[in-house]
Amino acid sequence: MKTELSKLRQQLENKRDSRGRISAAIRRDALIILERAHQAGMSYRPISKEIGVNVHTLHYWRETT
Repeated sequence: MKTELSKLRQQLENKRDSRGRISAAIRRDALIILERAHQAGMSYRPISKEIGVNVHTLHYWRETT
């Protein structure tokens, strides 16, 4: 799971626009991986640190996507 999250971190870093935002399509794809990690027993805080996204941002993504 850690390697999958590391790959996700690289993808998110490469896909940010000039303002640092991630598109909705990429967020949807990321949420699939995030939910898989959460179901495997990781909490959202360690997941957020692993992928380099604030935990509050993850919760926002979950609510809006």
